[in-house]
Amino acid sequence: MGQPAALAFKAKSMIKFFRRIRQKFLTENKFSKYLLYAIGEIVLVVIGILIALQINNWNNDRLNKILILSYAKGVAQDLNQDIAFIDESIESYKGFITVKEWGLKKTKYKVSQKDSLFSYIATDYREYKLTDQTFEKIKNSGLNEFYQYKDLFDSINNYYTIHASRYNNWINWDASWTAKEFEYWLGPNTLYEYKAGNDFPLTKSEDKNLDDLISAITTPQGRNLMVFGYYRKMILISEFKKMRRKASELVNNINADIKE
Repeated sequence: MGQPAALAFKAKSMIKFFRRIRQKFLTENKFSKYLLYAIGEIVLVVIGILIALQINNWNNDRLNKILILSYAKGVAQDLNQDIAFIDESIESYKGFITVKEWGLKKTKYKVSQKDSLFSYIATDYREYKLTDQTFEKIKNSGLNEFYQYKDLFDSINNYYTIHASRYNNWINWDASWTAKEFEYWLGPNTLYEYKAGNDFPLTKSEDKNLDDLISAITTPQGRNLMVFGYYRKMILISEFKKMRRKASELVNNINADIKE
């Protein structure tokens, strides 16, 4: 039996004890002593109520702390999911940058480099917003007291409201410009004809089509798009690494607090 429950049990026993004494004084017609014990019984009832309230508060605190730890574990799982995707994104963009470097170091291209040329103009972006399901649950939970975990939950709040928001802005920026690149290379006004698989034939020879592609690549606009795409991906890799570092630090802090 826990301490609060034991106190409540003792209070109930005391009330029964005083009730027996009160009945005894009534039968013996000792009113003054009866009054004294009646007051004592009232005091005990008040004490019992206060103990019951304390037990209720203690139980609510216990349940809230369990809920808070559950939220903390959920946030750690979300962060680990983000870290895994960020690692994939970094590797993907590194490969993307390598191809762009190959093309930007050249000023002349050959039709025989067909596969490399199509890889060079390929567009790619990682439209992945950080996982915040658990953080949304925290915001909607109505909890306004985080006990000894307040500093931890302040860090979680800063991560999602400041750093994740900034990260998502970078993602949106990259997505917007990648769409413009796609429009330039594969849109209706492109100088060459995009071959969509083997279902549709080209209206001109493949060599002529590749010549048109090389013409588009060597225009100032084409080169500028490539240069901008290259540096944009470099910026995104830097942002990925920042978010990974912050996510890893937060996971470590969560695990340390949970262990304690």
